[in-house]
Amino acid sequence: MNNPNEDSPKVPPARPKITAEIVALDCLLADLILKSQGNARELDDLVGVLDNHLATCEMGRDNLLGLENERALTMTDLPILEQKMIFGSGLFSAFLLEAVAKLTQTDPELLGERISKKVNEHMAEIPPDEITNTLNRYLIKHAEALDEYQKKFLVRMKIDTN
Repeated sequence: MNNPNEDSPKVPPARPKITAEIVALDCLLADLILKSQGNARELDDLVGVLDNHLATCEMGRDNLLGLENERALTMTDLPILEQKMIFGSGLFSAFLLEAVAKLTQTDPELLGERISKKVNEHMAEIPPDEITNTLNRYLIKHAEALDEYQKKFLVRMKIDTN
């Protein structure tokens, strides 16, 4: 445990079964890291997945120990790829809202308010773990699509330089 409070009476001893699973996970991760050496995309994908799980573990641990963060985390604490995805989604929504408002000859503000209300109602019904799992899957798909785009771009550059 990487925690100065690990000897505290508030912290129960680790269960042997869980300790064994942690050791097994450590071995799997070490193997995966070795396999990914030399491939920045794979390592970056792994960093993203591990970063999310690390944050969840740290938050859970801190909550159990009654520790409070000095400041609340925000979207700006996310890696730049995730920040760009959030910003891009907002920009896409703004452009789409503008186009729909023009097509339907509706006030964009009124349309935006109605859509926001529906989104908020729907989001209230979605469990947080489902959101996290969906985002993790989306990040992987996004990274794969970006990798594929970069490969096609490099092929085009080779063709253009010949």
